[in-house]
Amino acid sequence: MRAPASGSKAKTLVYPDIVAIYRGKVLVFEVKTTRSLRDIYIPRRQADKLFEFTRRAGGEAYIAVKITGSGEWLFVSVEKLMPTASGNYKLPKSTLSEAIKLPALVSIVKEVKSILNYLDKKSGG
Repeated sequence: MRAPASGSKAKTLVYPDIVAIYRGKVLVFEVKTTRSLRDIYIPRRQADKLFEFTRRAGGEAYIAVKITGSGEWLFVSVEKLMPTASGNYKLPKSTLSEAIKLPALVSIVKEVKSILNYLDKKSGG
């Protein structure tokens, strides 16, 4: 479900940008776009709405970052957000470079393992 909360009503609503439900798992996303990997800043009011919705829904919250031009999507758990001195939040570039990509997020949600998870690490194969 896409529920963009931009605009004048966004100040009073407690909706994230996207809510996804799969077999009882609730995923909540705040979406940001950028042209390149850089620090992402999230206003406290926006983050608080995300936290509150996630708490009420019993879900997991992520910051979803679309790198425009490449079409790449990166996902970072809100647990990795860092508070700033002004009371807002920051998602550092270094954290973004370690973010999970869409196929990995789908595998996590569906509880599907890669064939690489089954390799015997002792024998190297």
